[in-house]
Amino acid sequence: MSTPAPTLCLRGFATSNYHNKIALALLEKGIDYDEQRCFPWLEPAAYADSPIGKVPFLITPQGSISESQAILEYLDDQYPQAPLYSADPFTRAKQREAIQFCELYVEWVARRLYPAAFFRAPRSESQEREVRQQLDVNLPALARLLSFAPFAVGTELSAVDCAVWPHLNLVKRCCLAIWNEDLVGAAIPQFDDYNRAMASRASVKQICEQAAADQGAFFSAIAQKK
Repeated sequence: MSTPAPTLCLRGFATSNYHNKIALALLEKGIDYDEQRCFPWLEPAAYADSPIGKVPFLITPQGSISESQAILEYLDDQYPQAPLYSADPFTRAKQREAIQFCELYVEWVARRLYPAAFFRAPRSESQEREVRQQLDVNLPALARLLSFAPFAVGTELSAVDCAVWPHLNLVKRCCLAIWNEDLVGAAIPQFDDYNRAMASRASVKQICEQAAADQGAFFSAIAQKK
């Protein structure tokens, strides 16, 4: 008797921190899913599922969902096992607050430097100065929202970890590439111990292995981007 195919398909590429945000949620919740590599700029049909061509996007029996935060909350609503959000409204709001702060005020700020940090794009001293000024304020502010006890906001892995783990690791790499300084570790001293503990999880090991496997295809696809 054949095994039924999974009803969910995660599309994107595992070198994306936002893709890995959702992969971590799926794995930690124990949801059966397929994963298909997609570089939307090389696959025009993908824009039907992700209107602006962003990854990841999730194919469900009802249709597609783009935007990682919408996907994350759909997964927790649709698959209540191993919940990633608290049932308490205030705690749940604080979890969403931490995710939004991490993405808007840290990851999206640092993202301005990713072309120079990772793709040998020309560097801009003024841009680097602006980003540094914002990160010097926003990283300590994010630290005030996180507890690392031992997870990002408490004693159990939550939706916040799905965002904080991939995002801060990429920001850390960016800062080291641009300034040869670990701004994340300086502002959030608990992060390195947290990161080591996360690295021991089967879900994180699987994601890291997939990211390494996808790296060659990703850089090849970037070279074809116009």
